[in-house]
Amino acid sequence: ELALLATGGNAFDWTVLSGPPLQVGVNFSCNPCPDPVAMPTETTVYEVTGDLGSATCPNKDTVTVTVVEPFGIDVLTIDSVDCHGAPTGSLEVTPWGNAGPPWTYELLQNGTVVQTTTTNGPATLGGLAAGTYLVELSEVQGCVVDSLVEVHEPDELVVTASDTTICRSTQAMVQATWTGGTGTPVLSWDQGLVGNGPHPVQPLVPTDYVVQATDVNGCISATDTASVDLHPALTAVAYAPDSICVDASSTMHVVPGGGIGAPYSFQWTEPGVGTIGTDDTLVHTPAGGSSTFIVSVNDGCGSPTAFDTVQVAWYPPPVPMVAPDKPEDCYPAAISFSNLTPAADVGAYCLWDFGDGTTLTDCGPVQHTYMNVGCYDVTLTVHSPEGCPGTSTFPELVCARPYPVADFEQYPLTANVLDPVVSFLDHSQDAVTWTWSFGPFTDPDSAFVPEPVVRFPEVDEGDYPVWLHVTNIYGCPDSVMKFVHIDGVFSVYVPTAFTPNNDGTNDLFGPQGIGISEEGYSLVVFDRWGQPVFTSTKPWDLWNGELLGGAQAMPVVYFWRLDVVNKFVGQERTQFGQVTLVR
Repeated sequence: ELALLATGGNAFDWTVLSGPPLQVGVNFSCNPCPDPVAMPTETTVYEVTGDLGSATCPNKDTVTVTVVEPFGIDVLTIDSVDCHGAPTGSLEVTPWGNAGPPWTYELLQNGTVVQTTTTNGPATLGGLAAGTYLVELSEVQGCVVDSLVEVHEPDELVVTASDTTICRSTQAMVQATWTGGTGTPVLSWDQGLVGNGPHPVQPLVPTDYVVQATDVNGCISATDTASVDLHPALTAVAYAPDSICVDASSTMHVVPGGGIGAPYSFQWTEPGVGTIGTDDTLVHTPAGGSSTFIVSVNDGCGSPTAFDTVQVAWYPPPVPMVAPDKPEDCYPAAISFSNLTPAADVGAYCLWDFGDGTTLTDCGPVQHTYMNVGCYDVTLTVHSPEGCPGTSTFPELVCARPYPVADFEQYPLTANVLDPVVSFLDHSQDAVTWTWSFGPFTDPDSAFVPEPVVRFPEVDEGDYPVWLHVTNIYGCPDSVMKFVHIDGVFSVYVPTAFTPNNDGTNDLFGPQGIGISEEGYSLVVFDRWGQPVFTSTKPWDLWNGELLGGAQAMPVVYFWRLDVVNKFVGQERTQFGQVTLVR
């Protein structure tokens, strides 16, 4: 198909001057028209007539459409790239058909022309790297055919060597693998190794072995390195206490290192004795003196054996001595202890066990308080300057003594001012001494016997504190206080006569008694006509024989009324009587 275009007129008519007749719809798209599409099957000459609007002035033109005979291209040989990444590929291209020669070849990759050549026949396109190419063939008329081709290459030749780590004095196998390339490559090693391998090697120091591969096309890989490293040399570091007490066991330990790593094997030996253990830790009790122990360490791959040596010396233990400041005390018993162990035998550590579940670390004087009654074993452990412990136990070295229990009761349980004598009955426990204190105005006011008898004051009702202090055989004290109650007895006595003559005897008149309350008290004295001659509201305010106006009363009989309250029970009482005033 070929698009035609006519210009320079108003209407365009197409005809064929030579070639197949024009047939619209078969080999021509339209007529008349300015831009038909011609589809000739052979070379054809077309004439176009343009109407310019004047019959005497036509405008004509011709165009020849040349139809090229079919031609094509064959890619006969594709030579792939020899080595990965190298531009060694080539194409053998052969044209067919009668459209040429000459033939023009263009080689394109990704739309870019990479080669152009013109020949009268086949062409060889070389120097190609791997990839996809488009081969275009042009004849002299400019017609083009193309073909898509692929140039291949082998995978990159890569050699890979294996690293390894070996134990000293053992062999390693040095070997390598490869990928890519063509055929089976030849491996080239340095360090004097010949052949592809694997190669047994036994280096004394860490060593690198460099390898390179060459395939059947002569392609050479990049180098790789097989590194042979050596496990570190075995080490053995043994530990043991420098000194241990006689007959004590020694814990010895070895820390292994190097070689291939755990698990390690161990052997402990004592000169003159032989093997005494096969673990990393050895608990051993030598006969005494100073001993030497040798430990060997091996791994699982034949590394040279490692050795270490330790020495253990034996020292006698110290003999602790203890002295308390007192053998006993009342509980809680605070007792000081002195460490009497010779100073040359005392190191930096001492342990006290006070026998009551309490311990203390101190090498100097110490104090401990026993909170419970009992006798206690005291144990002192002293470590010597060489670290040897010595222990001494002192049975029942100190005692925390109990207290007595002070207690008593009185008999009778109730007493009064008319009979204020009380007996005390001792109910104390474990008492061996008694000290009583009854207070002032008692008879006696103190006593030192278990069960004293005491007279309390007869003057009035009251509560009297009584103290009992006791001690036991250890001198431990206890005390108790109880109140003794002396009941009052209410009584009122009114005299029947008095002599107010200021001789100091029977000069005053008034009631006497026990338990008379100040509250509610009233005394009124009347003459025979019922007139008050004296009144009082206080028990101690008595009549001195004078009238209310201050004159002397006549020596006659007078009458009185007394209102009193029993202060013990609050009961009111009224009494009447008469009194004779005698001058």
